[in-house]
Amino acid sequence: GNDVWNEVSVNVPSREPVLETLNITENGTYTPSSGVDGYNSVTVNVPQSGGGFDTTGITTIDDLYRDTTLKEVNLLRFNFDSVKSMYNLFYNAKNLEDVTFDNQKFPKNCNNTVNMFYGCTALKDTNVSDWFNPNVEILSMNSMFEGCSQLTSNISFHGVKFKRDGCYLTNVFDGCSSYTGNPFQYYSIGYIYPKDTSYMFKGVGSTNLELWRFDFTYCTTTKSMFEESKVTDVVFDTYYDQNTQTNIGFQINSENLTDVSRMFYNTPVIAM
Repeated sequence: GNDVWNEVSVNVPSREPVLETLNITENGTYTPSSGVDGYNSVTVNVPQSGGGFDTTGITTIDDLYRDTTLKEVNLLRFNFDSVKSMYNLFYNAKNLEDVTFDNQKFPKNCNNTVNMFYGCTALKDTNVSDWFNPNVEILSMNSMFEGCSQLTSNISFHGVKFKRDGCYLTNVFDGCSSYTGNPFQYYSIGYIYPKDTSYMFKGVGSTNLELWRFDFTYCTTTKSMFEESKVTDVVFDTYYDQNTQTNIGFQINSENLTDVSRMFYNTPVIAM
């Protein structure tokens, strides 16, 4: 016989459309009207105490949802106790619209939220404000919401404890043109000592920002801090001058400060 074929015909049946979403309400076998990634049915068996999967002992969740196409993420049952880093957690997740956290489970050892939602251009809502633990000192929030142009959630950092000897706050709300909040309005944990606030509110939609808890003693640059934003009123700390018996407004007396260029460039700011 001839073991070599000159031609082979293969009849591959057309694939049904893949189901994009499957709502699970309880354990069992689900048979949707169309296949789920090629399967005709899905069997769900989640231990009730596990909440989906055991995350105990996880120390890093860097890039966990990076570039995800999900629209919603619910982390209510995620155990963050051992997490030390959340770098790029939702980096460039362009379809992401909503993220829900458990406000009792902030990582006990994590001190940065760098690039956490960077590039999440569809993000509208997250309860991350309630998630922060005042016993955890944050070292850096650099680019936490940078590029989140659809963000309308009422973000507040009133309960965040920042590093006493200096923290980094560059590009935190850079490009958040739909955000109109006042994130430090009700801050109540002492003072905030930033080392770098460059581009922090660049292009933000907020008109009023109360930053009276900011102390610039350690700050090296405020470059483009409010550039091209909608800010008309910024409230900084004031102090009473005994010599003139008047309240003195915004002043930066930091010996470390080297660059304040474009701080209010192209903004309608009228009061400080």
